[in-house]
Order: sequence, then structure tokens, then C-alpha cells
Amino acid sequence: MHLKNKINLIYRSRRSLTPRKIWNYALVWLSERLSYLLKRPIVWGYPLWTIIEPANTCNLNCPGCYTGGGLRKDKSDILDFEKYKKVVDSIPKSSMGILLYFRGEPLLNNRIVDMIEYAKAKGLIVRTGTNAQLIDTPEFAHALVKSGLDWIRIPLDGATEESYSKYRVGGTLEKAKNAIRLLSEAKKELKSATPTILAQFIVFKHTEDEIDEGRKIAYECGADQFYLKTPMVFSAEQGRELLPNNKKFWRYNETPDDLELKSINRNRCRRLWTYYNINVDGVVVPCCFDANKDYAMGNAFEETVRDIWKKPEYMDFRRKVLKNRKGTPICRNCTEGIQLYFKDAD
Repeated sequence: MHLKNKINLIYRSRRSLTPRKIWNYALVWLSERLSYLLKRPIVWGYPLWTIIEPANTCNLNCPGCYTGGGLRKDKSDILDFEKYKKVVDSIPKSSMGILLYFRGEPLLNNRIVDMIEYAKAKGLIVRTGTNAQLIDTPEFAHALVKSGLDWIRIPLDGATEESYSKYRVGGTLEKAKNAIRLLSEAKKELKSATPTILAQFIVFKHTEDEIDEGRKIAYECGADQFYLKTPMVFSAEQGRELLPNNKKFWRYNETPDDLELKSINRNRCRRLWTYYNINVDGVVVPCCFDANKDYAMGNAFEETVRDIWKKPEYMDFRRKVLKNRKGTPICRNCTEGIQLYFKDAD
């Protein structure tokens, strides 16, 4: 998230901030940087953000996604609301908030509005990301706005139906555009400043000439912000098909035989100090790139954040990344430390 977006989110969510949250933020920031300096994990405080997966399935089949691309090994599931409440209740009061998305489409959970409202009642900032194909009525848009949702990301990955559907397989650009319109209109009717509507545009080979038109569409539909994002690919072959000609929008360097992340040699990872990742089945993993739960740290349905966050297994994982991040398989396509987003003005 850009600095401008962070400031905007914090300002609009300022009533959710408390001295305890600010103090925890300072502890996390300081312990993370000391860990980098000393090359050993120091963990003070608790995660700033908890990622909770409302659903691990999706209504689209995007080829650059673990779920849509069929790379996940777990069975499709929807998070039970009572289990969700138990997880939210265990989040320390010093945490900033939750992200209601992970690897699936969150709006496939029919209790998503209840989930947002429950977290907001606990004083948490709530963000989500969705392909928006299911925001198709004024009533649902109103419910999302009234829930107190702070921030929502919607992809507009193309300026025509042909270019959009090349990646967002199974979806339509018109539905994404309509979702933004419905949310924008609901905000006006309810006189609500939230949620901030962020329109995302992934710069592919087939969309790099449509950036200006994509920006125009986003703002005409009522988006608050528009930003560009670099594509993720799983192989050099897929990269040849999807990566744009303008290498400014690459998160990879080319090698003789493959692609390699630009920052893979940096032995650090902010996410291990700031994000707590919970799968739909409660399994906690150290990173959102651990799509198949190869590094399970515990289960959020059975243990609390305080139980898991500083476990020996978690500390050992942080230690390995500090010593040799490149040696950890899930880090090899992780975006931590890479410029992933580009501001509207770029």
C-alpha cells in the first residue's frame, strides 16, 4: 500500500486507533529493525494485521493465482461464522485490524457483511479485496457500506472485455465496473466516507497500452484511487505470455533459464513481524505465499494469537529467513521488498 493510501486509511479509521495500538505499532517496528540488524529474531508486541480467509474457493480462474490456477491442494471450504468470531475474539486489542481476503473470493461467504460488522464492533480496521463479480445489486452495495468496511480493492485489469477476460477468466469487466458504480452511489446516498474504493490495474503484455483508458474508466465509475500492479507468474513460459514489454512493471530479473525475484537475496521480511495469516480451516501460516500450508504454525480455532505468534516454530522460521531467505521455497515468488504497486501519477 502506498504512503498516500496508508495515511488516508489511518485518517478515516482514526476512531479505531488507541494508545495501545500505537504503542504496539512502535514495538513491532523497532523489533523488526533490530532483528535485521542483529540477524536474529526479536519479536516484541503482536501482529498489526490479521489476514482471515472467508472462503478458499473462487468464482474465477485467473492463471496467475494459486486458487484460480488450480495450484492449491486443500478442498474448497467456507469459513464458519462462529469459528470466525472465536478468531476475532482472540486478536489482541493492540492489533490494528483485519484483512478479509487471502487466496479465495471473500464474497462467496454469505456472512461477509456480518463478519465485517463483528470486527468493526471490536474496534478493528477492516479491509477486503474482491473480484467484485458478486456486488451486483444496490442492496448488497448498501450493506457493505453500512457494515463499516474501511477499504475495498477491486481489479480492473483491462479496458475492454477481451483484455479483461484474458486474465480474469470467467469474469466480466462490466460487472467489475458496475460494482464500483454501485458502491460509489451507496456511499453518496448513505453520506459515508468509507469504504475507500481502490481500483487495481495489473499491467500485463495485453493491457499495458490500456492504462490511460483503465484509469479513465475507474474514475468515471466512482473509484477513489487507481493504481498499477506488477503481474505474478509461475514460470518463465508463463512470463513470456503475460509480462509486459515495459520492464518497469516486472518484479523479476531474467536469468539464462528462468526468472528470479529482484530482491530475493535480501534476508528480511516485514510480513513475519506484521501479518498473521489464517486459512479457512484455521491453519496459521507465516506468509500468504504459503498456499499449501507447508509451514503450519498452529490452528487459530484451537489456539490464540498470543499462543502462536511467538512459538519456537515461528521464531525458527523467522531465523531461517534472516539467514537465508532464498533457501526458503515459499519466498521465491514472494513480493516482500519489491515495488509491487505504482501510483496513479506514474
